[in-house]
Amino acid sequence: MKWCFFLIVFIRAVSAQPSHGVLELDTFVVEATRVGAHPWRYLSIPGYEILSQCDEGQTEAVAEHLANSLELERRLMPADSWGEVAVPLTFILFNSKHLNLVAPYVPKSMREVDRVGDFGQVLIRDPHAPDLVTIERFDQDAEKGGGTDSGDSDTHCVVQNRWNAPWNWAGGAEGRGPIPLGRLFRMNNAVPPMPTWFEYGLVGPCALFRMRHVRDPQSHKVRGVVVAAASWLTDETTTSLVDHYNKEKKIPVLPPISDLFRPDHPPQSSSLMDWPSPEYMAEAALFLRWGMTPVAAAPDNRASKLAHTWTAGEAERLNEAHQKAFSRFLSRCRNEPATESVFRDCFGFGYAEMQSILSRFLVTTAQEPFLLNPLVLRAWSPNDPVPSTRAATAAEVGRIIGDWLRMQADSFPAAQASEREAYLETAGHVLAQAFREENDLLKSVQVLPPKDAPHAPSDDSASDADLADGPVAVSPSAIHDPRFLAVYGLYYFDRGDAISARVLLEASVQAKAPRPAAYIALSRLNRAVALAKPAGYEGRWSATQVAAVLTPLFTVIKNWKLEVGGYLLIADAWAHSGAKPSLANLQVLLDGLHRYPLESSLRSSTADVYAKWGYSEEADKIIRRQTF
Repeated sequence: MKWCFFLIVFIRAVSAQPSHGVLELDTFVVEATRVGAHPWRYLSIPGYEILSQCDEGQTEAVAEHLANSLELERRLMPADSWGEVAVPLTFILFNSKHLNLVAPYVPKSMREVDRVGDFGQVLIRDPHAPDLVTIERFDQDAEKGGGTDSGDSDTHCVVQNRWNAPWNWAGGAEGRGPIPLGRLFRMNNAVPPMPTWFEYGLVGPCALFRMRHVRDPQSHKVRGVVVAAASWLTDETTTSLVDHYNKEKKIPVLPPISDLFRPDHPPQSSSLMDWPSPEYMAEAALFLRWGMTPVAAAPDNRASKLAHTWTAGEAERLNEAHQKAFSRFLSRCRNEPATESVFRDCFGFGYAEMQSILSRFLVTTAQEPFLLNPLVLRAWSPNDPVPSTRAATAAEVGRIIGDWLRMQADSFPAAQASEREAYLETAGHVLAQAFREENDLLKSVQVLPPKDAPHAPSDDSASDADLADGPVAVSPSAIHDPRFLAVYGLYYFDRGDAISARVLLEASVQAKAPRPAAYIALSRLNRAVALAKPAGYEGRWSATQVAAVLTPLFTVIKNWKLEVGGYLLIADAWAHSGAKPSLANLQVLLDGLHRYPLESSLRSSTADVYAKWGYSEEADKIIRRQTF
């Protein structure tokens, strides 16, 4: 049987409420049918999986965009800006005539800004081609397809309705569309994590890397990449500020630069939809531009010249000290609280002078678009093709769509439990359908959770055809893709079905599924058992129970990256242990602090465990942020 899901998508008001016991989802209702203009197609590039009902050309254009964006960012950003992700990020693409289906879930600050930026004209000195090359403008309609994001601790998914909108790589902006959070997710996985001002300076509406490619007018091949002029909130606001400066010679008043570096600004949250204010993101982007681009340190009378053409040597001589100072400040912000003293140590001046510099920079040098150093593109061609699409397997469709629905459900707060339940129920239907397809079961066959598996019949002569007429329980032996096993287990974990979740998660761990979230979920299940029935002396955990919590987490540490919550589980396990851990046992917590030096919850939990077991001197050093 050919797997051919068709996405039936409805949009409802954000305030939609259940009616007569039936809940209408706020965003998507996904129904499995065997109709559709295109079957599901699958394409994989390093770091991304794409599941698409768009045609092959549209799907491969998106893949080219992602591949080029990832490569360009790798060349432009500090080497440790991105974390190595264990699970490829995913895109789900479809074609629908419906209106902008995801507009209510696009952050307001992003919806209000609909522009391409001021890219001006760029002179390219090439003896073998015309001097003046026109910059390819991005089609405004291409941005109106929209998208919505969901995330887990170890992966991120974007769902977009393309509706015949062309998507050509324009020189950057991974996850191009109204919510480019793939880049944000990867930065969150850096060790130590990148500071908030750095992240939102790159992904906000005024982001530093708003780029467009320059094409050869005859061959149409990419010849260069142009960075747009800086923007403050909107094009209209920017023009007004620049005009006022040119006429009155008064620099604009920007928000205090110290706001960028406050740990409580913007509010910290695990939700990918909690965006900072537009002013915060605009100032963060401006500060990054000042710190990271060669034009930033140029005197005003040379800015125009450098904006159009500059060499690597000229930029290096002009900006070496400036950019080294910025790199030092970025590094310190990742490892210690940012203060004005830290800022002054790096730059040689304080916030007040930086405020004045940044305000003047916005209306002068930053208004010049500039061509990226041609060396950035050396030994790399953005014109290289990507792999072709192929038909998606049932396991791929079920795993990717089921995982997206499961993660989307998890994004709802407790007050919206009905919405969460509706998404989980739909995820269950999708996963069950994939299970049927994988095992050639009829659509009418009821799929039961593992906990409801009937006892094995005494007569082993029953055929598959006989079994297909009655309910069939999900069994690990009937799922051959460890990643699908992991997603199915995470689904039951989210549903609160601990028995079914354990069956599938243990099988996925045994199969070495590359899905850290599955290992963490299994650890949490084992912790719940230990809390409910401690097997150690006087209500403490036995060595076996401690090991059951720790072993899955150590597997993640060995192979991938453990999130902060995982290290907190380690601290909790040793806090409940019936046997005193050695300093060597607790070293893993210090390693966690090295990875997450600004996480106060991890620091306090680690210090508490050290103090609990009599390591008072070490606990004091941890609190005072000393190393040992």
